[in-house]
Amino acid sequence: MSDTARESATRERTVARAMLWAAIRASDTDATEATDVDLGRFVGLRTADALWLAARPLTADSGTASPSATGVLGTALTMVAQSHLRNASPIARVTIIGEAESLGVVARQAAYFPLDIEICALSGTKLTAVTPAPHLVRREPAAAHLELGNTVRTAGADVVIEHGVVAGEVQGLEVARVIDENGVARLRIGVGSHDRET
Repeated sequence: MSDTARESATRERTVARAMLWAAIRASDTDATEATDVDLGRFVGLRTADALWLAARPLTADSGTASPSATGVLGTALTMVAQSHLRNASPIARVTIIGEAESLGVVARQAAYFPLDIEICALSGTKLTAVTPAPHLVRREPAAAHLELGNTVRTAGADVVIEHGVVAGEVQGLEVARVIDENGVARLRIGVGSHDRET
């Protein structure tokens, strides 16, 4: 890692830590014994039985933060599980702090777990709960795509429909996909996008 990248990583971690401290103060939590937690891609603090995480992951190559909150919930759940296995004082509460627009899906996913998980945005000195994002609208495949799916099934492959896309799989490996080409449904055969045939 270059000196510039190292400085950038240090700066990003410092900013994330400052955001977490501000969130802890905004929640009126006693932070006198807060400690840094090494979470790899995420910056975290531990206060008593609570874990606080900054939702912006640091990229591996440069140490800079990326806008995606992908992985923060998994990191939190892993830390909770490890604390119950290894620690005399397990984590009972998790608070994930970030930008509201990038945390809606995380808030929805967190609701599925029987843990005290709060997903919040920090605005000035105020913490606000993030509203869970709605599920995506289910997309149905076109009738022409389903007809080509029958061709895939006849050939012996399993037909898989995900997010409105009809594909053919053999033992879990995608070997065919129905696509629209100039408004016409076509069956593409091949394992990767570069070796598909008509």
